[in-house]
Amino acid sequence: MWSQLAPRACTGGVFIEFRPPLTQPGPFRFALELDEQDPICEFEVALPASNPVYIGKCKLRLELQTRGVAKESSIVGLTVGASPKKLHLTVRSEAALIYDSRLHPKYATEPTPRSESKHFCGPRATVTPDCIRGTSQCAPYPSICDGPEDCPANKVCCVSSDSALEYGARFGSQCTSARYCIGRLAHIACHRDEDCPSRMGCTDGSLASEFKPELRGCLERP
Repeated sequence: MWSQLAPRACTGGVFIEFRPPLTQPGPFRFALELDEQDPICEFEVALPASNPVYIGKCKLRLELQTRGVAKESSIVGLTVGASPKKLHLTVRSEAALIYDSRLHPKYATEPTPRSESKHFCGPRATVTPDCIRGTSQCAPYPSICDGPEDCPANKVCCVSSDSALEYGARFGSQCTSARYCIGRLAHIACHRDEDCPSRMGCTDGSLASEFKPELRGCLERP
């Protein structure tokens, strides 16, 4: 009776942070290999997703972290109820690989007590896999505009690789006011100096590798 009533042993947990997150369309097929041991845990998640996700075949507790609802929903993280030394993660959308990373979690010095996490108490770690460049969810990010001619009057093409990394590829570009774009530390895409606010020139080429088509941005003049 005691063995049935006693709480389960703490398994620990690894939080896998997706930057950029996985946004629609899906579904996404996950495969997890812990410490190079079989069987590999495989499961599929469609968006919008339920949380937590229970996969009997995996014999692991898995919990998705999602953001948004309906067509705006995305997967920003996945917690795995285990504390492996090595973790191999792949994520596919249809046949295309988006993530394929071999990770070595570094666990916190102090384990997480059960009072703080009922399901993932024990050794805890966070890992951030690398998104495969050129795939649908990763850089270079598709841009809806590459200059002011693609936006309504009095609007600029505002681009930010940080926004794409945080919220998803399609959030990396939008048409906004120049003041709003500069205020959020984003970049104004341009073709010539005349596309930029005063005291700025179309000289910043740092955006070229982050967006498609390749972009130039406005930069403060010396």
